[in-house]
Amino acid sequence: MLSPNTTLKQIEILGYPGTKFPNWVGDDSFSNIVDINLRGSRHCSNLPPLGQLPSLKILHISAFDSVTTVGAEFYGNSSAKKKPFSSLEILIFEHMSAWKQWHSMQTEDAATYGKLKTLEIKYCPKLIGELPRFLPSLTKIEIDADEQCALNIPRLPCVTEMGITKLENVESLYEAIKAMNPSSSTGSLLTTLTPLQSLTLRNCGSSFRSFHMDLFPTLRTLDIYDCDYFEALSMSDGQCRELTFLSISCCCSFVSFPNGGLIAPKLREFRISLCPELKWLPEKMTSLSSLKSLEMRGCPLVETIPEGGLPISLSTLRINYHQLLRIKSNWQTLPNLRNVIVEGDEEDLESFPEEGLLPATVTSLAIDTFSILRGLDKNGLSQLTSLQRLYILSCPELQTLSEEGFPSSLSFLQIIRCPLLKKIYDTKDSENKEYWRKINHIPHVDII
Repeated sequence: MLSPNTTLKQIEILGYPGTKFPNWVGDDSFSNIVDINLRGSRHCSNLPPLGQLPSLKILHISAFDSVTTVGAEFYGNSSAKKKPFSSLEILIFEHMSAWKQWHSMQTEDAATYGKLKTLEIKYCPKLIGELPRFLPSLTKIEIDADEQCALNIPRLPCVTEMGITKLENVESLYEAIKAMNPSSSTGSLLTTLTPLQSLTLRNCGSSFRSFHMDLFPTLRTLDIYDCDYFEALSMSDGQCRELTFLSISCCCSFVSFPNGGLIAPKLREFRISLCPELKWLPEKMTSLSSLKSLEMRGCPLVETIPEGGLPISLSTLRINYHQLLRIKSNWQTLPNLRNVIVEGDEEDLESFPEEGLLPATVTSLAIDTFSILRGLDKNGLSQLTSLQRLYILSCPELQTLSEEGFPSSLSFLQIIRCPLLKKIYDTKDSENKEYWRKINHIPHVDII
């Protein structure tokens, strides 16, 4: 029966063991409370009546394992004239293992959650049905459920940032963001939808096979990850003009970019990884005139670079070793390339980098996860006359560094998770001095 001062602004209750919260929790006399965090009340079957707290802006509820329904009790005294959650801006539910239904108690005037800007629902595996229908101020929604969760996404006219994991009904996504236009029909690609700027889709179901960029004309970032049935990205001429970040990864069925290439003049970062069925990069890559960073790995069937090569603006490249071999003839078209990360493949080599493999413009090089790499090629390294920073990561067989190979420009060397090298350089005896002599001309050396 703790009754804190009613001037309290923030409250956090962790691991409350009772079956019911005391009456003071949610009492409207606590008119100054702005932030509430309730976590781990595993025996409470009902949430406390928090809806009548007039100043509450942030509410985080987690690990209420006995709650099956969020309903009238959550909103407080139904006879009260005050609108429930009249000031709430951020609402987060997490790890609600038994939660099945959310009764929003809303009416057409959108009285409840009228100022809500951020809604996050994570790890609520049994939640089904409707979310609150009227969320006129919502700008960010994140739903991270699991295979059993079946939610219908509400209409979201103002959302700019959306992240959804395990979406089973892709049409519900399109309906949620479709413009409030009575003449538009379900599935129409002709209607400008929302001001959506950021979209993340992860582990979506079998209905998600293609993504229509036409529906998202204001989209700036798109991240599609671990969607086994996703096959194609499509768009019409003139779309995708605001896109600055595009990532498609761990999509085992993905095979197709839009015909004619990506029309994305503002695209700065493009990642395509672990898509084993993909055979071609987008056409007309040189038209991506703002592209600074390209990641291309785990796509073994991609054997050629599109006609014209890569965009001249490219400054950072992350790539598998064998795909690097396929594009090295294009180095003369990439005068701005400075940062290169090369990852090993299953068929690793014992020495790297061979002569002529990398361009002389590189200032930063990372050698990552070469499982049987035993040494560095001094001829290949010595050609990198602009190299300033060298990173060597997860090369368990690497056991020697050659003093003749490092260019004089090198000022930083970092070695991480290379146990044979670490053992050698950690040794405190006379033999150790010989090894350190090979690298003591480098101003900064870090071996972890």
